[in-house]
Amino acid sequence: MPHGKPVARYHVIEMTLASRIRDGHYGAEGLPGERVLAAEFGAARVTIRSALKRLEDQGLVIRSERRGTLAATAAGKPRRLLREHVDSFLDRGRRDKRKVLFYRHVDATPVVADALAVAPGTKVLRVVRLRSDAAGTLTYTEAFVAPAIAHALSRAALERKAFVQLLEDHGFAIRVAEQVVSSERVPYEVAQALGIALDAPVLKLARVIRGDAGAPLQYMLGWYRADRFEVRMNMSRADDATKVWIAYR
Repeated sequence: MPHGKPVARYHVIEMTLASRIRDGHYGAEGLPGERVLAAEFGAARVTIRSALKRLEDQGLVIRSERRGTLAATAAGKPRRLLREHVDSFLDRGRRDKRKVLFYRHVDATPVVADALAVAPGTKVLRVVRLRSDAAGTLTYTEAFVAPAIAHALSRAALERKAFVQLLEDHGFAIRVAEQVVSSERVPYEVAQALGIALDAPVLKLARVIRGDAGAPLQYMLGWYRADRFEVRMNMSRADDATKVWIAYR
């Protein structure tokens, strides 16, 4: 009988810790430190760190230098975790490097105009960015910004901060984001920018961010390298407990 792909060591540790967290094993004092966990599981600290990062992506723990790693089940944490979960989903607060490849006002195509609720041909800001980290390229995004908020952005600022951070810095409230995730063969210009083969799979995101009264602020198309990201979800019958997110592999 053929055997499946071996389960990565960090994933086994992740699943074990996740089960303990859901069973209430860790109280207000939080999880043991990386060194203690490494000794318990007989693993390198980098492996423990990978497992904890995946738990953080799922919203099961909160990590900080001052307080260590806290379980989501600790009192007073769920609301904060949900906000941090949404922040991660919108790429807010990530420290990855962002490079602006294109920054110019263009005529809105019918598709863009429909997404931003403007007339076709309206001048909108088009921004193309490449995101990367120390291990290589991550995402290629093409964003179209509604005319009313374009003044809140600059090319230099977009290389330092996430889009939603810049809007909030200028007083614009982000109320809701509608997002569709699909899989497709990578387009030529995206493959060139990401440095991947034309037949490489990517995750494609289409997102509309809305502000007060439901007004669209941004229409974004993003291509995430499938070898660096995966779609993950926790499903629950409890109100507001179901979560879907894009996580690092």
